[in-house]
Amino acid sequence: MKTNQKIPEGWSIKKLGECFSFLRTSNYSRAETTDYGEVHYIHYGDIHTKYPLHISPKNIDIYVSTGQASKSDCLKTGDLILLDASEDYEGTTKCVELLNISDDEKVVSGLHTLALRDIFKNFINGFRAYITSIPFVKNNFWKQVTGIKVYGISKDNLKKIKIPVPPLPEQEKIAKILGCWDDGIEKLSRLIEQKKLLKKGLMQRLLTGKQRLPGFSTPWNKVKLKNICDISKGEQLGRLEMTETGVYPVINGGISKSGLTDSYNREKDTITISEGGNSCGFVAFMKERFWCGGHCYALSNLQTNLHFLFQILKSKESDIMKLRVGSGLPNIQKSSLDAFSLHIPTDISEQKAIASILSKADEEIDLLTRKLDLLQSQKKGLMQQLLTGKIRVKVA
Repeated sequence: MKTNQKIPEGWSIKKLGECFSFLRTSNYSRAETTDYGEVHYIHYGDIHTKYPLHISPKNIDIYVSTGQASKSDCLKTGDLILLDASEDYEGTTKCVELLNISDDEKVVSGLHTLALRDIFKNFINGFRAYITSIPFVKNNFWKQVTGIKVYGISKDNLKKIKIPVPPLPEQEKIAKILGCWDDGIEKLSRLIEQKKLLKKGLMQRLLTGKQRLPGFSTPWNKVKLKNICDISKGEQLGRLEMTETGVYPVINGGISKSGLTDSYNREKDTITISEGGNSCGFVAFMKERFWCGGHCYALSNLQTNLHFLFQILKSKESDIMKLRVGSGLPNIQKSSLDAFSLHIPTDISEQKAIASILSKADEEIDLLTRKLDLLQSQKKGLMQQLLTGKIRVKVA
């Protein structure tokens, strides 16, 4: 749906500033909040990372005092909280809608957020959170975003953005349909987090020797990484050497692949450690052949069980990240990785047994994550149809 195209019959177009008023927000950093208190505080980082589209006070686990919140407007059910700054364009459209706030609960919104209240009840509770997901609304948001390293949007520019307003009965039906998908996604997300916590507990017990598996009693030894594997850096590929249709991923310092290429320089089943950039120290396991870039270390000639070494390095990832040096473009020196110490079983059979338990936990998490990705993809497609009016819901 483009702004110059005919809108679905019965829908209207209004400017956001005609539908919403702006409320006063706070500006406290996370360090100025507490994990208990009088007033629930919405932090912009939580909108980025963990909040679903619809939240209630039970989702908000940080607080400020009544005194801190005195110059902010208390939020009500149906209020929309929108990020006004982000490190990427996508983040500037992220929002949450508040639901189920009781009369005795106080909620305020914080730094880098805009709080909006539906003035004339143009939208039903539960529908407002989907407004910024409407394709042409999202595109109009991005047109108003400014900045280079940090992107932002002003209230004045936000007020000009045009938004479609479906009839209230249609909004209610759309919100009900999408709400079912959101409930499923949220439940599955919680299950994945629970599984990750369980695996973390297993790692803390099994990879430290605090809990020994039955049948194993031989001692563990402290070893340097260089004594149990070879560590080598890859070869840098330029952007022009990558293609959209390449067969092999290029791994080069980040958490995800940098691109694709038609050649590979490392075999499958290889442990990698990011060498440079903001993610340096990130540990990954490549199940396919890949191109190892100039900002990526690959481990070879292992003297330990492959899967055990991956699991124990992954458990030490935060310590590996502390090896970084430099400020502009941080990196991890090979000498630091060489000297990195691990406490490991001397019995390869014990390594294999531990790795088997943890790998099965990973397989379960991966399966659930694939299901979550599928649900999110299906919901995205459904939103494209419902929020543009390409598919009309039947209203009794």
